[in-house]
Formats: sequence, C-alpha cells, structure tokens
Amino acid sequence: MAAAKQPDYTLAQSKIREVALKYEPMNFKNVYAIGEGYRNAALTGATNAAELLGAALDWYQRGEKLDRYYFFDYLREGQCLDLLGLPDLAWQRFDEADRLDPNGYFTAANIGWHFLNTGDLTAARPWLLRSLELKPATNTVAGSALAAVEQELTAEAGNVK
Repeated sequence: MAAAKQPDYTLAQSKIREVALKYEPMNFKNVYAIGEGYRNAALTGATNAAELLGAALDWYQRGEKLDRYYFFDYLREGQCLDLLGLPDLAWQRFDEADRLDPNGYFTAANIGWHFLNTGDLTAARPWLLRSLELKPATNTVAGSALAAVEQELTAEAGNVK
C-alpha cells in the first residue's frame, strides 16, 4: 500500500488514503487516519490551520457515521473544536467519547487537556489524576498536563491574599 510508505498521520499519507477509500468506503479506521493527517498538519503552524482543522472535523464526523462506537473520532473532534475556539461544542464531543470509553486513560487525559486549555484547572485536575490512576506509567499526556495544572494552581494560590 502506498500510504504505508509515507510517515503516519501526515497530509501526504491522508491524500493517498483518500484514494484508497474509493475501494474500501466503509473502512472507519482509514477515515480516522485521514482526519489525523489533516489535524496534524494544522498543528504544525500552517497558515491555513483553521481550514485543515475543518477538514479534519469532516473526516472525524464521517468516521462517526461509519462506526459510532469508535471513541477516537469524538476525542479528536473535540480537540479540533477546542483549537478552533469552540470549547462548548468541544465538551459535547469529549463527553460522548467518555460515554463510549468510560475507563480509558487516554480519554480521561484528553478531557483533562481540554479543561486545561479552557482554563478550568479545577475541572482538569481530577480527569488527569484519573488518567494516571488508570495508566501510571508512560502516560505522557496526563503527566505533562497535570504538571502544568499543578504549576498554575500553585501560582494562583500564591497570588491569593
């Protein structure tokens, strides 16, 4: 497969995967991977980041229609919406991901990330702690986000008189 020759979750790989969809239109994991390529391209500082995030959203939503239980689409859709400045809509997608994957360390870490990025540190902390309870080792998303939350909470506590 030509997509395998490209780095994972890149725009170049996504373009090849789009062609492959003509032959396997119901392959929800391929659809997710295409969305990942667009999302990752947006995260590189591209001048058309909003456009790329919009394309990623389209692919994740398409994936949700193919397999409504594949929680990764909901997580990534939430991230895209956060990055587009739509935290309330993002929360709806994160909440759906949590409903589908209630004991997932990665889901909990990403919800904690969402609250960290929206500035709700008191909501972020329990999600990140939960993620670390579920997977204490090699949980870099939750570990680094929790460190940022703790640093911010400590700084805020120092500013209270």
